[in-house]
Amino acid sequence: AVPGDLPRSVGPATGGRSVGPADLAAAGDPAAKGGLGPSIASAGAMLFYLGDSYRRSAAQQDAKLKEMLSKSVRQRIQQERIEKLKQAQEIYGQVIARLDGRPDELSTAERHNLRNAHFYQADCAYKLGQWKKAIALYDAVAKRWDRHPASIAALVQIVNAHAEQGKFEDARIANDRARFHLERISDQAFEDEPLPLTQQHWQDWLKWAGQLDLPDAQAKAGSGP
Repeated sequence: AVPGDLPRSVGPATGGRSVGPADLAAAGDPAAKGGLGPSIASAGAMLFYLGDSYRRSAAQQDAKLKEMLSKSVRQRIQQERIEKLKQAQEIYGQVIARLDGRPDELSTAERHNLRNAHFYQADCAYKLGQWKKAIALYDAVAKRWDRHPASIAALVQIVNAHAEQGKFEDARIANDRARFHLERISDQAFEDEPLPLTQQHWQDWLKWAGQLDLPDAQAKAGSGP
């Protein structure tokens, strides 16, 4: 695609059509109802935000699943959640393929989208319970952006993924790696750009603090958001 063109998604999300605002709305993105600004009307960005729309929509369904629901409604929402995570995972992969092919030509916004596409692709695998895949993807993020705060976010998620499987010794080892790595990143790096971690990521980490005896997690809990 030439600059300014809308991307074509080769997956089932759009059936090969050009991605547009209607796709964002169909993915469940409430922001799409108000129209899109010019900053996301570019090829790679539109594709990234389509994947992000599916991911955020799946997060909304996570919240719904915490409510009192009938068995049939719960099953329907669970299936929709799985499908949206798979859609997001595939689209993030397309973003990565598109942007990784020209690393020296990327704008600041495109580099940001590329990094987040890698992280959120791992997040989708995590939320689908694809633990081995999630750990491998997070590990790749941590190594590729080892001087960026995103690497800490990825390492925290590796701790969570091991703990979710009950592999607490592996989780402790991963946590030690995260703590050691944290010391290598400058304070300025955290001031320049925040961690791509949501409150849910931290909550998942804190959930295992007692079993893993993670001092960093406990300190985080005491300091508040």
